[in-house]
Amino acid sequence: MQPVITSAQMHAIDAAAPEPVEVLIQRAGWAVARNALAMLGRSYGTRVTVLHGSGNNGADGLAAAAVLRRRGVRVVTVRITRDGWVGRADPDSQLIIDAGFGTGFSGDLIRPAVPDAVPVLAVDVPSGLHGDSGVASPATLRADRTVTFGAAKPGHYMNDGPRLCGELVVADIGLDCSRACIHRMESSDLARWPRRSGDTHKWEAAVWLVGGSTGMTGSISLAAAAAFRAGAGYVTISIPGAEAASATPIEAVVVPVGEAGRTGRHRALVVGPGLRDPAVAG
Repeated sequence: MQPVITSAQMHAIDAAAPEPVEVLIQRAGWAVARNALAMLGRSYGTRVTVLHGSGNNGADGLAAAAVLRRRGVRVVTVRITRDGWVGRADPDSQLIIDAGFGTGFSGDLIRPAVPDAVPVLAVDVPSGLHGDSGVASPATLRADRTVTFGAAKPGHYMNDGPRLCGELVVADIGLDCSRACIHRMESSDLARWPRRSGDTHKWEAAVWLVGGSTGMTGSISLAAAAAFRAGAGYVTISIPGAEAASATPIEAVVVPVGEAGRTGRHRALVVGPGLRDPAVAG
């Protein structure tokens, strides 16, 4: 599974890193430069414009610019502020590196004057895209590739993120992201799920759900559907004070709370979806 880190968590990880921030910026710059060269296909004779802000995101872009210059790339740097862009992009640019604003950006953005149809490489997130919500300013440049550091951010996968980030590359610059609370499952994770034998039966994966209440059966119905999608062969629903849930999957069996547990054949028990506290309800 791939870790997914929020902006606040990323700041804490950066602060806890044993290396000075200057070292991390140089590592990030090398990662950006490697991706830029891969997109360009060569170095000598190419032209790149780096759009950079005043924070660490901009510093990553400037570090990449220094690496590219040493490789023979002609680089023009353009500074971004919330009020506009200081300078102009090279009209003959073959690549735009967007290192303007990072994951914490919110609000409006003035769209930079960049050549049309030129590939864009975004640093961490496309400038104008919020790293947690994935909501973007209308002026945000769509990237062909986004290189982020340590771990992906929620905004890469939510709202405008998938449309604006293009190909997502996660670069390892030595940050410890092992305490991530969110993870994104990959195909390799699903491949490790247990497979059923030819003689399996429904009770080998039976789930008992206890939750909901009179007039509040939506969440327990959703939980039942999720249990079936996760591979349960038999789902029992018990709703205190209610006979049934109107949206319950047709395969689910609804029984009173006191009866379901008598079989002893359920492999998992889930308690809580939509369950009301009788003391509160009374």
